[in-house]
Amino acid sequence: MKTRQLGKSRVNASRRVGLRTRLGSESGMATAELALTFPAVILVIVALGLTGMAGMTQVQVSAAARAACRAVAIGEDTGKALAAGEQLLGRGGNLTVGSVGKDVHCVASRQLPSMLGLLGMTARSEAVIAREDSW
Repeated sequence: MKTRQLGKSRVNASRRVGLRTRLGSESGMATAELALTFPAVILVIVALGLTGMAGMTQVQVSAAARAACRAVAIGEDTGKALAAGEQLLGRGGNLTVGSVGKDVHCVASRQLPSMLGLLGMTARSEAVIAREDSW
């Protein structure tokens, strides 16, 4: 019985050595896989950041158009309405205010920041509000 146990342990020992050599040959694979996937992960993070910036710009543009329309609709001077809208719109934006009948029509636009601006993308929003009757 003792000889059989020794024989088994020799077989097990040789299997362990074989596994070590096979695993040892793949020791640099994790580094190679990381090197290949790291740029893709960075690209996804940058894309998410740019998408967030584009969304925030669209929110600012919409708020500027609504604020300018609201100001004119309650009877403010057009200059004051433009100032209120431009304050929300920020630098580099374009805001127009017009009226057709009882409706006030405002259009705000602004070039998207960073790399999205290089692509020629613009955030644009329109707002239409009915002019309030004066007392």
